[in-house]
Amino acid sequence: MRCAPPGERSAKGAARGATASFVRSNTLLSGARVRESPTLRLCALISRAREDRAAVVRPAYAAPPMSDAPNSLFFVLDGLDGCGKTTQAGLLAERLRGLGRTVLHTREPGGSALGERVRALLLDPSLGDVAPMAEVFLYQASRAQLVEAVIRPALAVGQVVVCERWHYATTAYQGAYEGIGTRASAHALRTSSELATQGVEPQRALLLDMPPSASDARVGTERDRLESRGATYRDRVGARFREIFAEAPEQRRVISAEGSIEAVAERVWEAVRDLVE
Repeated sequence: MRCAPPGERSAKGAARGATASFVRSNTLLSGARVRESPTLRLCALISRAREDRAAVVRPAYAAPPMSDAPNSLFFVLDGLDGCGKTTQAGLLAERLRGLGRTVLHTREPGGSALGERVRALLLDPSLGDVAPMAEVFLYQASRAQLVEAVIRPALAVGQVVVCERWHYATTAYQGAYEGIGTRASAHALRTSSELATQGVEPQRALLLDMPPSASDARVGTERDRLESRGATYRDRVGARFREIFAEAPEQRRVISAEGSIEAVAERVWEAVRDLVE
């Protein structure tokens, strides 16, 4: 067996003990002639990969700085299909306009050219069963476009945004869906929502709450793809909505959606007036 000269042994020992230093300088012992073993080269590559990864770790998406005007407001109305979101969002928008505010009333999925195409696809009954995560990505794509092209520009000039649905609905509906494939995990829902919203959150979100059987009766017989999933699914979605809104009771308020349109509209107003007046 060949014994390496003392100089070569010491060089190899130094290299093994200081691989990170070797990677940074891209030389070994300032140009000393050393025969590198495959193991040493592998260690150097691993060390370099670790250093490179540590140097470039960043959030998955770095949103541009928010530049909302001081008087801008963002309200969300959410809940089960048939709870009256569209009607109540429209009434709230009109009441705010009556106070002299410029109001953008929008919805999701939808609210943009891209979003409306995604909406039509998602609700099409002929689409059949869709993998839960495929649904999630479609909803988040629509949401990301709505935030970037519609909501952020409106808030930047001081408008009031009233939006039908937000990421709470994706967590409730897609999180409760047991279709083909694997149910969307809480982590996947949360992470994808953070990426899509870019940190844009409403000052006040309202859950128009009512028994699933009552909201279902309002839907009627012509149903889209999601409305056709049955009573058990709606029960799970309703329960998940209440859990989500209980997580942040100051920002997210639960109000009864039962009763006359006028009575519900007053409840909606009382839930947001502290931010308006």
